[in-house]
Parts: sequence; C-alpha cells; structure tokens
Amino acid sequence: MKQPLTPNCDKMLAVQKESSALTDFVDWLNQEKGYHICEWVEIEGYANPQLQYASYGGYSRLFADFFGIDYGELEREKRSILDYIRAHDAKS
Repeated sequence: MKQPLTPNCDKMLAVQKESSALTDFVDWLNQEKGYHICEWVEIEGYANPQLQYASYGGYSRLFADFFGIDYGELEREKRSILDYIRAHDAKS
C-alpha cells in the first residue's frame, strides 16, 4: 500500500500554533466572559430557525474553514493514514 497524500492534514499541522491560540481565545470567551459562538440552524419540526452553539460539534470544522482546510477531506485523510498504518503493521 502506497503512503497516502495528506494535503489537508499538512495544512492543519502548518497552522497548529495559530489554531491552538484561537482555541484558547474562544475557551476564554466562553469561560471567563460568558460569550458563545452561535448560529441559526434549521431543525426539522420547528417553524423558525433555532439558535445553536457552534461548539456543539467542536470548533474543528469552524477553524478548518477559517484556515481554508476541507474538513471532510481532512477526515478522509486521517482514515487513510490509519488504514496505511494498519496495513503496514499487518505486514510486520
């Protein structure tokens, strides 16, 4: 099995320091100031959009978007890396 290409993982590693600073800032906003990042979401069964915390699924998607990283592709790359490692370990 050939080692997978991981351009989105590479981008994420390149901005790790900045992403960590953003995480610290958003956590500070939440915990110290009581501010939360929210979004209006259409939910089946509700006539009007509902306010939902953006952190509901974590900030990973939001930060990936900010840094120009395709989150779905990033997750696929992570799975490819795991598959590669498992295949490599199976040969050992």
